Amino acid sequence: MNTRALIRSVATSLLAVLCVVSASAQNTYDRLSILEEFTSATCPPCVPVGVMLKDVIMPSKNVVSVRFHMNWPAPNDPFNLDNPTDNDSRRQYYAVQGIPDGYLNGKKVALSAAPTLINAINADNAKKSPIKITVTEAKTTDGGNVTIKINTNVDLKAHKLHVAVVSYHTEIPDLAQTLANSNGETEFDDAMNKMLPNGGGTTLSMNGQEEKTFSFTYTRKNGVCWPEGMQYIVAYVQNTSTKEVLNAGTNLVVFEPVVEVEGEKWSYIGRSASKTQTIKVTNPTTSELPVGFSIKNAEALASAGWSVSMDKDVISLKPGTSTTVTVTTTSGARAFFGGIEFAATPQNVAGISKEGKAQFGYLTEGAKIVVWSGISEGNVGNYIPALETTYGQEVVFVPAAEEILQAYNPTSFDVGIFSLSIDGRFAIPGIAQLAEMMSKAGKGVFVSAPMGLGVATYPDNQSSPGYPEANAWLTRTLGLNLTGSTQRYTGNTLTPFAVTGVAGDEVGMGGSWNCNRPTNNWPFYVQITDIMSIKNGSNSIGWAYTENNKNNIVGIRCANPGVGRVVFSSFGVEHSNDANARKSLMERIIKYLMPSADRPEMTLNVNSIDFGFVKVDEKKELAFVITNSGKADLIIDETDLAGADATEFDITDGRADMNNKITVAPNGKHTIKAQFWPGSAKAAFSASITIKSNAGDKTVQLRGSSLTTSVETDVVSETGAIGMSLAGSNPITSSTAIRVRANENVTMSVVNAAGETVATIFNGAVSGMETVSLGSLNLAAGTYNVVASNGADRAVLSIVVVR
Repeated sequence: MNTRALIRSVATSLLAVLCVVSASAQNTYDRLSILEEFTSATCPPCVPVGVMLKDVIMPSKNVVSVRFHMNWPAPNDPFNLDNPTDNDSRRQYYAVQGIPDGYLNGKKVALSAAPTLINAINADNAKKSPIKITVTEAKTTDGGNVTIKINTNVDLKAHKLHVAVVSYHTEIPDLAQTLANSNGETEFDDAMNKMLPNGGGTTLSMNGQEEKTFSFTYTRKNGVCWPEGMQYIVAYVQNTSTKEVLNAGTNLVVFEPVVEVEGEKWSYIGRSASKTQTIKVTNPTTSELPVGFSIKNAEALASAGWSVSMDKDVISLKPGTSTTVTVTTTSGARAFFGGIEFAATPQNVAGISKEGKAQFGYLTEGAKIVVWSGISEGNVGNYIPALETTYGQEVVFVPAAEEILQAYNPTSFDVGIFSLSIDGRFAIPGIAQLAEMMSKAGKGVFVSAPMGLGVATYPDNQSSPGYPEANAWLTRTLGLNLTGSTQRYTGNTLTPFAVTGVAGDEVGMGGSWNCNRPTNNWPFYVQITDIMSIKNGSNSIGWAYTENNKNNIVGIRCANPGVGRVVFSSFGVEHSNDANARKSLMERIIKYLMPSADRPEMTLNVNSIDFGFVKVDEKKELAFVITNSGKADLIIDETDLAGADATEFDITDGRADMNNKITVAPNGKHTIKAQFWPGSAKAAFSASITIKSNAGDKTVQLRGSSLTTSVETDVVSETGAIGMSLAGSNPITSSTAIRVRANENVTMSVVNAAGETVATIFNGAVSGMETVSLGSLNLAAGTYNVVASNGADRAVLSIVVVR
């Protein structure tokens, strides 16, 4: 590098350093951030944002807010009606097109989650400001005289001063009933009442190192939007070209104790055990502050068998001092998640006061089933029926909040339940991630999401984080296709509909759920349901459908090898107002999802019994064996004999009914004997025995004949993948052969009437058609089954041998 270039480089570096030093020297004042939020009492998505902001916006966290109310999506928001001009002025300034919308220090900010907003506030507050704003107000009988003093280290020639009269907290108890299209809100924080002098602000002309004072007055209106004693002032200086807010100031003094949890916030607790937690309470004000302590949800905890006590209930704190409160919690005997809501409430203070709050809590050890709550309105629908099942003592309801998910690993539970309503449909990326995490750990998962499949697979969503993964889980892992969506709610009109369970399915079990018939006691309904189909080769099985059309699948179950089971539905258990139906369905879902370590399994040694030829009015008895190959007791509720010729058969031993349920221990066996007693001459009799149990239903087919001929010479498997036909007559002769039709590896065996394999006559690949001879078997007289199987599917052909 030559000398000139070197000097230029050094000079540039020195200039950069000087600029940094200069800027640092100018930014000498503490920063107060301001959030301008645009909202409405008719905007449903604005509700969760308002709830979130309650724990974020406060002067003690160096942030205040001014909330501007819009006249849309529906008209007649009371704050907009009270002052449409100033509200609209700020909307136009930021060119707001949709709500909720927010601007932190003049820059657009996401209002999706508290941690995101808090991080943005902290980042802004880490910077000092070149100006200081001091706000004072002299209250009058009908308003106030406001003084704003600005001290600046920089020129303020392209800036405006904005001053807002704000109501700290407003309650309009009957608004949800009187406002058409209300979003349900009746309490509002930091609503803008008036901009001083107006929404355009005051143009500044100040030099660096100058101090200037500005005066304003306002008159308080008499109306619900101006609650008495709740008005305060927010002032902020904003760059007219960049919209950057240099700093804000306020005269807001809130008598709010600062509450901090000193110990581990979320931990485990034994059943019927006690733990203590220490809470630190500080008076951040310059006045003495009497404070009362309480547990806000003590009654709810008591109803679950928990008790909470404190070592003090009221104390007066000197300015800037702290005290500690010891909270002792004793758990109940059943599984439970206890979130303790501690509150420190100012007592008899003059001015605006606010409770200081903190949450901590415990999860009982060994809980097996978790309902992840707080995702959307629908979760409560699973709450009640889950409690009423035989698993009720092991169900806990845990908020799906980030810090709680970190404290309690989702894979520590055996079954996870996620219930999304329409309002929670965009949570499907996170839910899919948690569900897949639990499933990969071998745990069962139930996700009910009316629009989950539609939202996860929507093409425009694939560029957003989490959506491609949710799409892959639903379409690849579970093998689902979205075939359409059915509207269930138009305008203000619900469309009732029925969901039918697939007969014989261990989850659907032929049940029926009448949906969209809400009552005052059970107000849940669904606006739209996704209709699904299952891809070829998927391990998913449909268990529920709508409109009496088995192709309109709205519920599937999936048992992929090596992972936990999954149940997915586009309607929720809560959408039926029949308590017994909800309970029964939830019971079956949980049974299906329980890991094998906690689940019974029913295995049969045969799927069919062929009694062969039996003379009219003679009897023949054969048996089959049920084995419990699971790890929990198998309870056989009923053995049901049915079918066209059920009267020709009977269960002679091992029958179960409502008065005689049979329990089979793990690895235990139970034998059922069946009898064939034909009363007339007929070529083929058929019936079935259905075994109903807590591991689902299974069926054994019964066959027999009282003639020496059979018409069964051509059969196919259930899926149609395998077919067999006799090349000769039935009864067979020594030259008889069987033609098998398939396009895969097939094993063919001959099984006698006792269920014993007599011979394997073929084992290999079939491509189209293969002919297998029976001539060399020398079978004894009787009835046999030829079974062709590919491992997952089978076809059974009955043959008769006469000697």
